[in-house]
Amino acid sequence: MSVFSADEYPLIELYTSILSTNPFSSGWRQALRRLLDNEYVDSGFNDSLTLQRLNLDPNLELLKDRLAAMMRRIRSRINSGSLFETHEVPQYVDLLNLHLLLRYAGSFLKLIHASQQPGVTEPVKVDWYPDYVRALEQGLKLLPGPRPRWMVPDHLIACHFQWFRSFYFLKTYIQGNSSLSLRLRQQLWNALLGHNLRRYLRMFYRAVPMLNLLLQGEQGTGKQHVAQLLSCCRYIHFEPNEQRFHSLAWGLFRKINLPLQEIQHSMKSPLNEESLAQLPPYTTLYLQRVDQISPAFAAVCSQALYELLNRNELDFSAKSPLTAGRIKLISSISQPFEELVERDCDFRELLINLSNDFIRIPSLCERIDGKREELQNFVFRIVWHELGDEEAYPLTTEVMEVIEKELGFDYPWPGNFEELRSCIYRIIMRRHYEGLRSIGRNTLERAIMNGELSADEIVSYYTTAMYDQVQNYQEVARRLHIDRRTVKSKINYELYQRFNPDE
Repeated sequence: MSVFSADEYPLIELYTSILSTNPFSSGWRQALRRLLDNEYVDSGFNDSLTLQRLNLDPNLELLKDRLAAMMRRIRSRINSGSLFETHEVPQYVDLLNLHLLLRYAGSFLKLIHASQQPGVTEPVKVDWYPDYVRALEQGLKLLPGPRPRWMVPDHLIACHFQWFRSFYFLKTYIQGNSSLSLRLRQQLWNALLGHNLRRYLRMFYRAVPMLNLLLQGEQGTGKQHVAQLLSCCRYIHFEPNEQRFHSLAWGLFRKINLPLQEIQHSMKSPLNEESLAQLPPYTTLYLQRVDQISPAFAAVCSQALYELLNRNELDFSAKSPLTAGRIKLISSISQPFEELVERDCDFRELLINLSNDFIRIPSLCERIDGKREELQNFVFRIVWHELGDEEAYPLTTEVMEVIEKELGFDYPWPGNFEELRSCIYRIIMRRHYEGLRSIGRNTLERAIMNGELSADEIVSYYTTAMYDQVQNYQEVARRLHIDRRTVKSKINYELYQRFNPDE
């Protein structure tokens, strides 16, 4: 008698497909919908507070309960004498893997929370690790023949913890529901774990740290934020004897401003063996503004990087768990990659070496796509993160009202997230924001063209602007060919400051 019943096969295929599907992809959501049917919760990605408060994603909670029930049925059949068919063994391994991932989901989230508390300087002890090992052993005992070599508890818990850190941080800190925001999450997930978790578990976890990642995006799009996020989501080796993960901070982050490095250190590459030897395991080295260095310095960095890559060739036979703890290089450029590779052969060589993987960070304007709810989501996230949750909702409402009135939702945000942050603070302090000076002076013109001002308001604005310049009613009356009393009646500084908040 087969271990799996005929009606379970379609469900098992869906369960196992989840392990090879990006959780931020449409395929993942479709699989969840089919598994959960009417109970599926379409929460989107705007409710970042859900994970902050340590509530497991409701779909994963439901999935955990249903899979646990299936695993109990499978165990009962095996104990009753059912035997695995050959093709069922890898499917069962996938089910066991997913079962453990979901069963300890709440524990992983609590571990993330505990490790982020102020004053915590050492890795938190995972006191539930023995229970995790027992659950794994109970599942593996049912397998016929040898166990998969990679199904060892210290490695498996490290991969599962990385899965949840990645899911937690990407869902919490990469905001937005637009197609470009969704695509960015998918790309970042693939940069961390690839598109197939089975392959990652077996061997790819050792290769990812040695694949250099290049981020490209306009200034202010959050490239450093993304690099720090990826650093937080690295594979961290688990020490079973101490029942702790090797590193507290989920990867150490070091930033190097390459143009500044070039000026201060006279062409000495930051990628030399001496400087890298001082970095602890799991360090993520972020090379900032690569496109702003000189061709000569690019040649120096390229040669140093070439030597580093030759010394750290991929070795999938390496047994040391700290193979995954090697230095991870993430670099950033603001200019388009296609233009830079044509600039100079040294630049081309450096960029190619730095771009085993490549992700373009879309601009704020692209991610908003003219939609009010997308912009509001970003505003709320900044206010909540920097000013706390008590005033987050009223402040977000106030900021959005001013943006709608003075900029419009089609404003291009040339300064990206840095400009949005400045905009929020200016509105909170002065209830005005006119946009960057280079394009912000067209707000009055836009208000007139959009029919937002009455004829009387236009006259009042012009009269007030003239009076602000000459500070004399009689002179304004002479220039505008109106009497002095009319000038006085038309002065409206509230309207004038709406378009000239700094005056």
